[in-house]
Amino acid sequence: MTSRTGGAPGMSAALLRLAVTLALIYGGLAAGLTYWQVVEAQRLTTDPANPLVIAAARNAPRGRILDSAGTVLARNTRGPNGEPVRVYPFPDAAPVLGYKSLLFGTSGIERAYDPQLVGLQQFGPGGEVLRKFRSDPYRPQDVLLSIDMRLQARAMALLEGQRGAVVAIEPGTGRILALASNPSFDPNRLVDPEGGRAYLETLNQDPPESSRLINRATQGRYVPGSVFKIVTAIAGLGSGTIERDTTFESQPAEVDDGFLVQGFRIKDGHREAADRPPLNLIEATEISSNIYYAHVGLEVGGPTLIDWASRLGFGGTIPFELPTSPSQVTGGRNRR
Repeated sequence: MTSRTGGAPGMSAALLRLAVTLALIYGGLAAGLTYWQVVEAQRLTTDPANPLVIAAARNAPRGRILDSAGTVLARNTRGPNGEPVRVYPFPDAAPVLGYKSLLFGTSGIERAYDPQLVGLQQFGPGGEVLRKFRSDPYRPQDVLLSIDMRLQARAMALLEGQRGAVVAIEPGTGRILALASNPSFDPNRLVDPEGGRAYLETLNQDPPESSRLINRATQGRYVPGSVFKIVTAIAGLGSGTIERDTTFESQPAEVDDGFLVQGFRIKDGHREAADRPPLNLIEATEISSNIYYAHVGLEVGGPTLIDWASRLGFGGTIPFELPTSPSQVTGGRNRR
């Protein structure tokens, strides 16, 4: 004789819930794996910060970096234990090149073009990084810069003994021909497997204002001087505040004693401005008249000037291979 109980239906429901739960778990895992192995695979396998990429590329022969004339600015050699070590024949190029160190990573152009210099390809999912490096290890590429090493060396020489930066730009193309920053560092000493740590400690002891690791050409902030008159002119014309024939009657007389603005006496370095009728926009621009442009700035007003400066890229991100600090335009009291 057999007896029946009501447990079977309950057991079936429990098994069904367990099956659904397991299906959801495995489905989630599958979705996650698909995302990381397919959607994110290409980004991760070319990311210089990925530990797998770092390990695989540690002994990779690296491409050279050349200036616009083909002069070698960075090449490879081997350290005492056979490890790859970068050689920089022209340390004056450090503000551009940065460094590639087994101890400290990369910076500058060495970082910006690391995938090309190492020869990392766009790998697929499922650990293609390691398989690729085993079967077809490296396809390093050389990187050709717009820098002219002769101009770069000259710019660095002009900065000797001073803090500052020099950037030479080809007007017709925007190509960077020289990018100098001083004081600077010797990348050869920094990438030295034996002396690199001690040299970095020395660099880190620099006072902030004299740090050799700061690239003043891309991260320093300097008053632009008369170059900003172009921005002021564009703001005046664009806002309709002035025209090309706009003059200021008091301007010629102010050349002698200066133009007093909020306690600052603005003067012109060109005496001919006092011996002629009031300057118009074109004439004032030709001699870079500080007094004329001070009048324009006051007429335009701080908010409008800042607005037009922003339209021209001030405060924004510069599309450039090296990291740059954003510029700033600050406004004082708005005067008319």
